[in-house]
Amino acid sequence: MDAYSLKESAMLRAQHALDRRARELRRAYVADLFVRALASLRERFTRHEKRMSSASGRLDPRRL
Repeated sequence: MDAYSLKESAMLRAQHALDRRARELRRAYVADLFVRALASLRERFTRHEKRMSSASGRLDPRRL
C-alpha cells in the first residue's frame, strides 16, 4: 500500500468511528428524552389521582 492509500484507509476508519459515536449519542439522547417524558406523565397522573381521591365527592371551586 502506498502512503495515499494508507491515509485514505485511516481517514475512513476515523469517519466510521465518528459515525458510530454519533449514533450512540443520538440513541442516548432519545432514551433520555423518553425517560423524562415518562417521568413527567407519571407525575401528572399521580397528581391527578391524588386530587381525585382527595375530592371524595365534594366540589372544590378551585379545581373546576
